[in-house]
Amino acid sequence: MDLLKSLCNQSFQDFEVIIVDDSDRSRRKERMADIIETYSGKLKINILHNPRNIGLPLSLNRGVSKANGDIIVFHRMTIALQIKIGYHTLSNGINLPK
Repeated sequence: MDLLKSLCNQSFQDFEVIIVDDSDRSRRKERMADIIETYSGKLKINILHNPRNIGLPLSLNRGVSKANGDIIVFHRMTIALQIKIGYHTLSNGINLPK
């Protein structure tokens, strides 16, 4: 949730958030519903629910297949990580491979 809050406060807003829920636990489904309620209208967010647990590699592939952007950043909700994405970071001298 800290990551999503941080993304809401970024000056660069031309991005989408894709969350792949690979859990079949009802508690996790409730948390995903809370995320949608909290961040709809603030972020372009798409939550994909796997019909069963398919594991990280297939879940990542599923998320990538739904992405519309040219740059993809992975983040696992189980890792405490703070990311700052800003217009200056993306536009000042970063050479991305094609």
